[in-house]
Amino acid sequence: MRSTSVLSKLKPNRALVLRLLVLVLVIILCFVIYHCWRRNRDAKQLIESTGQVLAEERRKDKWEEYKIHIELYKYYLDIFLKASLALLGITGGILTFYFNDKTGSGSLLKKALYLPLVFCLAYAGVYLYGAWLWCKVSVTVELLRVQLGIERVPDIQILTALLVVFGAVFYIIGVALLWFIWCDVRAGESARTEPPKSSPDPATQ
Repeated sequence: MRSTSVLSKLKPNRALVLRLLVLVLVIILCFVIYHCWRRNRDAKQLIESTGQVLAEERRKDKWEEYKIHIELYKYYLDIFLKASLALLGITGGILTFYFNDKTGSGSLLKKALYLPLVFCLAYAGVYLYGAWLWCKVSVTVELLRVQLGIERVPDIQILTALLVVFGAVFYIIGVALLWFIWCDVRAGESARTEPPKSSPDPATQ
């Protein structure tokens, strides 16, 4: 009931767009999660069938490949944390300034909301696509672990989980910003189009 009241503030076509955006998020999340689960299942079967410790003379190239993947993991994780914190800081700063504004420049600040809106949706797309790609890297690292005879490796699948979670969070923030902008624009339009109420003339009473 509450979601219905929230969408009732929008025009029918805009409410439909928000419903479609939420549906797209659910479909993408289901696809990414299923893809990662299938990759892990196939990796276990591959390791059981072909995974074996390599001879000493064949380990050198595999060691180099393993080191490259681990360094990439550290690099991507560092970029992910810095980029996410930067976007959260920008979004929080703009929203705080918007809600606390008392100068009457609401229309100008309302346009500033499009900046975090675009970035949030772009980040969501990049993160979810990155999670889909990183599943392949996780499988490769697991196979290298078996071939090199390493007992434990860094849990690089945590990056996949972070990308999925933050991708969904930024997508939801983007949709929420879009809803807020549309509701605010409509409120401003209705305020402008509504004719002013005339006060009763005391002489006619």
